[in-house]
Amino acid sequence: ASFAVCRIVTSDRESIRISARSSGTINVQLIMEKFGGGGHKGAAGASFTCSLEEAAKQVEEAMLEKGIIKCSW
Repeated sequence: ASFAVCRIVTSDRESIRISARSSGTINVQLIMEKFGGGGHKGAAGASFTCSLEEAAKQVEEAMLEKGIIKCSW
């Protein structure tokens, strides 16, 4: 699976968007749904109001919980 992260800044707010893609081996929808996002098994996304670093950490923790990755950085 791969994850693209984008920081969006407007005049009144800032947010983080994460887009996830998978060739089918990993169900990225299950990961993104944990954060209020959605999609389907091969493509999903979610928005975050925290920092980019915190969003990445939360996604990493979700992947650890689901057994998708065994260890982190």
